[in-house]
Amino acid sequence: MEKVSMVFGFLGGAVVGYILMGLSAAVGYWIGGLIFRFRFESFTIFLVKIKKQGKKILVSLCDPNPVIRCKMTDPKPTKIRSVISMALSLAVALFATETVCIGLMGTKVIPKNPFTVGMALVMFVYSLVLITFMAIAEGKKTGDGDAGVMRMEYERCYGQLLQGEKPGNLTIKEVEYSGKVLDKHAYRQYLLIRYYHDLDLGDYTALSKIVERIEDVSPEKWSKSEMDLLSEMVFYYLIVSPREGRAKYFGDMFLAKIEGAESVNVKRTYAYYLLFEEKNKGGALQIAMEALKMVDQYPLTGCQTMERKLLEALVEKISNS
Repeated sequence: MEKVSMVFGFLGGAVVGYILMGLSAAVGYWIGGLIFRFRFESFTIFLVKIKKQGKKILVSLCDPNPVIRCKMTDPKPTKIRSVISMALSLAVALFATETVCIGLMGTKVIPKNPFTVGMALVMFVYSLVLITFMAIAEGKKTGDGDAGVMRMEYERCYGQLLQGEKPGNLTIKEVEYSGKVLDKHAYRQYLLIRYYHDLDLGDYTALSKIVERIEDVSPEKWSKSEMDLLSEMVFYYLIVSPREGRAKYFGDMFLAKIEGAESVNVKRTYAYYLLFEEKNKGGALQIAMEALKMVDQYPLTGCQTMERKLLEALVEKISNS
């Protein structure tokens, strides 16, 4: 029994150490964000996501993942601001590790037992992983190659949308996919900005080429974190360039993930789907009206006018049919 209790004590300490490190890194990044006036978007801890929508703070469930993360957007992204904010995140995490390890092995203020040993060991390993991860991530983001340019370009344009710049007014650098698996997610986010730009301008020829590029890097299984992009694939094949097979392919995955999704563009796509695919006028009108009420709270301020036009066009179509 004693060995069993030691094992559970060690595992319990390991879990606490993991949580402490995750929170420390998130708090450090948050402090950096306050200094540079980053815009808070969300805080994720395992299954729970706390996000800001307009002036409201919403709490919801998300896809299960073993991360604790504070997401903030820099409205004026530069390499030095990115490096400093990440360095503060690392500094707070290392301070927490140093405090526990010194208290345990040096001053012996913290009693030595399976629980505290497990906690200290995980915090030490987490620090090493964090240093490696941040070095790689910042290297990609601040590099001069396609991957670095892509990430900085995405952050710059995303920040402009948050500040109210219309997507059609954005000037976006052309960046090709690096071909590396680890860059796929970031590349899809970059292409989503390109998609909004062409959709807002009504440039459907350019939009079709962007959708083709999205298809080339589409995941086999979509996660809720990419619902915005998935919803646009449904919208494109349902409304912009109708293709029943592709609309159903993306539509089935979209419907499987829609529960709990509150983004305006997701609701807009769902409303269109209910009308054009399921022929449900009442349901489509209800969702469209809900989305219209949310437009002014949509975090991507620059997309509000575009979303309102698309929703009002749907409502008018329903009213005239």
